[in-house]
Amino acid sequence: MSKRILVVEDQPDNRQIIRDMLAPTDYEITEAENGEEALAAIAKHHELRTPLNAILGYTELMADGSYGEPSEKMLGVLKRLESNGRRRRSLAKKAQHTLRWRATLILARNCDLCWLASSSWRLLS
Repeated sequence: MSKRILVVEDQPDNRQIIRDMLAPTDYEITEAENGEEALAAIAKHHELRTPLNAILGYTELMADGSYGEPSEKMLGVLKRLESNGRRRRSLAKKAQHTLRWRATLILARNCDLCWLASSSWRLLS
């Protein structure tokens, strides 16, 4: 999975400059023209947590014997599945909070293109 960066800029020419700057990197670029679009982009990352919650719920039901008594081998697999699922859910939650924080930072500042460009490079390094 590549790293992601959210670019919030209302001027198309400025967004193009930033896209050109980020082109040689391995970042997946998400663009937004305004704060509303930025927050909508951030909300999409919540979609990852929903299936993870479902997987964790069914894993717990299986481990508790709701679908029949699991074998010792199956319990080991279910424990690993639960552990990995919780770790993935935690990472998704942290990513969502990080993106929300970055979007808030960019929106809260009365920034110009120079500040945004220098901030983008600091995030890359």
